[in-house]
Amino acid sequence: MEEKYIFNEDTVYDFVEMLKALADSSRLKIIHALMDGTLCVSDISEKTGLGQSLVSHHLSILRAVRAVKPRREGKNIFYTIDDDHVKDIFVKGMNHVSHK
Repeated sequence: MEEKYIFNEDTVYDFVEMLKALADSSRLKIIHALMDGTLCVSDISEKTGLGQSLVSHHLSILRAVRAVKPRREGKNIFYTIDDDHVKDIFVKGMNHVSHK
């Protein structure tokens, strides 16, 4: 059974913005790193090979489209994938391009 969705100018715009945010190899690396759970910026940096300031920049873009969400714990901020829809988009997209 297919899920119901709302198709209007606002949802189309939001979907396009999400696709734009995901259309970047660094941001896909970050999503991939977060597939297994919660990480702080330094852990994401280590897993992706990206500098911490670059990771922070890309996380702000991913937060803006609700692809990731932050959780503050003392001075540290930990990030997770916002919900299973984001994981589904990532997995289905990777499977699509992997099966040529």
